[in-house]
Amino acid sequence: MKQNNKIVKIIAFIEVLLVFTIFILFYLTLKVKTNKVIHIPKGSVNYTIDILQKSNFNVGAVDKMVLFLLGKPQAGWIDLKVNELTKFDFLYKLTTSKAPIVKIMIVPGETTYFIYKMLAKKLKFNYINCGFDEGFLKPDTYHLPLGMSKERVCEYLKRISLYYHKKLSYKIFGDFEY
Repeated sequence: MKQNNKIVKIIAFIEVLLVFTIFILFYLTLKVKTNKVIHIPKGSVNYTIDILQKSNFNVGAVDKMVLFLLGKPQAGWIDLKVNELTKFDFLYKLTTSKAPIVKIMIVPGETTYFIYKMLAKKLKFNYINCGFDEGFLKPDTYHLPLGMSKERVCEYLKRISLYYHKKLSYKIFGDFEY
């Protein structure tokens, strides 16, 4: 009699475990509609789930557990590449995706006005003006993350161009004066 009681308890436990597993698997196959590029602030898994809830994403406690198992979500702009994903794919991409990168080519001889227009168009700004002198920007191919602020774009371009001019000046003149 006691043997049968143990077997019944074990079978009941296995059944509950199977039902729970089926529920979780079904839940993780539900669809999530999102933008291709989203912004995730830096913080813990709990904070990330709270921010996603405030941004009208249908996420909850199960998502929090799955995200804990998958790893720490990436911070910043994330390129999901598609608009509709399963919940599991969405949570997985939160932990593995990188920022969308925009390729910007500054051609030698291009005027600053047209460079600013190109930057604004490709980085999706209404307008950008860093206040650089004509010819200051180093001609090169830049790979900038989409979602970078105007100030950071200007600072990055200034730092790269200034380093280029210093290096060139030291090579030719042995000194640098802005």
